[in-house]
Amino acid sequence: MVLNQLPLEAAHAKNKCPACGCGKISVYNKVLPVWRCLSCGLLFKDVSLDESSKINTDAWLNLCNHKDETGATDRELAEIYAEKLIESLGIVNVSGLRILDFGAGRGDMMVVLAELGADVYGVEPFGYEYLKNRNFKIFRQIEDMPEGLFFDGIVANDVIEHLFSPQETIKQLYGHLNSSGWLYIATPNAGSLNAKVFRSNWREFFNPGHIIFFNFRCIESIFARLGIFRYKRLRWFLKYRSNPLAILTHFVLQLFQLDGVLRYILLKNR
Repeated sequence: MVLNQLPLEAAHAKNKCPACGCGKISVYNKVLPVWRCLSCGLLFKDVSLDESSKINTDAWLNLCNHKDETGATDRELAEIYAEKLIESLGIVNVSGLRILDFGAGRGDMMVVLAELGADVYGVEPFGYEYLKNRNFKIFRQIEDMPEGLFFDGIVANDVIEHLFSPQETIKQLYGHLNSSGWLYIATPNAGSLNAKVFRSNWREFFNPGHIIFFNFRCIESIFARLGIFRYKRLRWFLKYRSNPLAILTHFVLQLFQLDGVLRYILLKNR
């Protein structure tokens, strides 16, 4: 995952939401704690940049036991996501496309995209040396990329929930797209049925690397503030399990947009 430089506590000090800047926030979970913006509905943790950096640095010392922090997208999931992404884009394949994997983790998505013929780059601060030693084209931060480096597509899978300044990061990524490029974003859905039922005990709150939690309203409000209006919320019917009841439940949740993941494709405005 990738972190921004702006500490979240700066937003707290000003009593403002780190996404929309609204000054009306309230405590949502006193134990962790988690705050809630009364304007856009964003949920966010009270955590410092130093604390978050330590969590991620320590995780990379023991990859096997910290998959959520070092990249939860394994080879099997990467293949599923790549297939669904190609289908959602309405293209035949990604062969010849220059694609950036933002928050590349351990590199499984990069491997799959490369095997499909894409020219793949990655951004990963904490796993930079790990990926560099595997001969990936990798950068520590967005700022390290050349200004003239543009991409046909950018993948940000399960990463923006780790950021301190998601709006600024989305703006930066969008700026590195070519004139017909696309940006894929996936993040836990704070408006999911699971989140509504378990509220303060929602499992995503207890992932130590997760900082910000979006519902569709607050993430789409970010797109609007950035002047991005060509986007589509995706419904991916993924068969994670073979249990027919589990598959049906997943289908119904997708149908009513109460599933556990928000997925979007943003298209470059021409």
